[in-house]
Amino acid sequence: MSVVDSLYDPRELMQFKGDQSFIRCLAHVLNLVAKAILKALKAGSHKDAKKLIYEMAEKRIESFTDTPRSAIARLRLIVLWLLASEQCMLKYQEYSDVGLDYDVDTRWNALLKMLELAIRSKDAINLMCEEFKALGPLKLSDTKWNFLEEIYEVMLPFYKKTLLVSQDAPTITQATAIYWDLDDIMDDIIEKQGNCKSINEQIRQAVIIGRKVLDEYTSKMDTETLIPYAAAVLDPRVKTEFLKAHLQEGAGAVIDNLQTHFKELSPEQLPNHPPEAVSGARSAANSTSFVGRSGRGLKVASSRQRMLEKIQKDHYTAPATHLDEIDEWLSSPPIQEQIPENLTAEEDSKWLLAWWRTNRYRYPRMAKIARRYISIPASEVGVERLFSRGRDQLGLRRYALHPGMMKMLTILKAFYSADIFRKALANLDDEAVEDDIEVVIQRPGISKRA
Repeated sequence: MSVVDSLYDPRELMQFKGDQSFIRCLAHVLNLVAKAILKALKAGSHKDAKKLIYEMAEKRIESFTDTPRSAIARLRLIVLWLLASEQCMLKYQEYSDVGLDYDVDTRWNALLKMLELAIRSKDAINLMCEEFKALGPLKLSDTKWNFLEEIYEVMLPFYKKTLLVSQDAPTITQATAIYWDLDDIMDDIIEKQGNCKSINEQIRQAVIIGRKVLDEYTSKMDTETLIPYAAAVLDPRVKTEFLKAHLQEGAGAVIDNLQTHFKELSPEQLPNHPPEAVSGARSAANSTSFVGRSGRGLKVASSRQRMLEKIQKDHYTAPATHLDEIDEWLSSPPIQEQIPENLTAEEDSKWLLAWWRTNRYRYPRMAKIARRYISIPASEVGVERLFSRGRDQLGLRRYALHPGMMKMLTILKAFYSADIFRKALANLDDEAVEDDIEVVIQRPGISKRA
């Protein structure tokens, strides 16, 4: 087998390793944990509440007789009953300028939105319960409202993480940090620490159930795949410090596994290469200069080379033994970097990509691993959103669209939705468009006249 054939061997290029390459969708895990907590709190469902209201209307029952015990279920009935009547909403608007919104069963964060709006207008809701006979049995006491406020505060971190995943689309390098951040928050609630010292016991028990669901998926990072850990240590500002802080005694075994895994992915010497080819590739990779490479410049003068070597020798002592690049990365401390205020997930991802682009010659083997892992999305939100947009484009009258046309429509819609396009469009005026673009409408069979 030749050198070229060995480089492009499809067996070597295959990156999917079955269960070892399986990564859990972060958005899905967040959804399961949040729903487990709400189920333990007996939050009920939008479907059941709507069914109860319809039965009352059909049987002409004047008020809610069989009222649920759950504060969330009661509030949902109140909100749905008010929103079902335009007359009730007009009366409600006399007491509050904050609108109401109902939740849906497919999106748990819609329930949090309903709680937020209701808590802000709880006085108006209590007045509506006193004024309308049907809502009388559902009126919430101050204790119930305090209970709802605690639920809102507990679920708010899950809502923020869900927005982060769905809007900013973080990569897998940030997934481990999100998991462990929620783990710390849930620990504070369970152990009643910090601001959670007086947490309601029912809410605490519900969080314990949610914690079990979270542990079920975070433990899979230890048994199924090393990819989330591998991506986490690729951030030079973090390296292995994050693993050591959270895994503590178990960090050593994980780092050893990562060391073996990285060396398998990026061996020090390419297979089936002659020694002189490997030596030349290594010397070129260890330099950030293009000088001396074939087709990119002339060889540096020997006098300058001696001068550079002397300066380096005078100021820096060479290590006694050669340290493997991967071993050095996993054992060295993080780099010093000033973190800007209000750093967004998008800016964080761009910084990481730029750092590896700049240092790819300094760490050629680690850069190969970084190219493989840091581009992996933390969730399937982007893919699911793409399929949803495709379903919207394929209407009943457009089911015969050509695949090429479907592709172009998808690309144009994504481009139109981008901020850069909207900003560019806002800066254009009609005269500029008319001067720069010539629109020619030509009917079939009629040639264009001069």
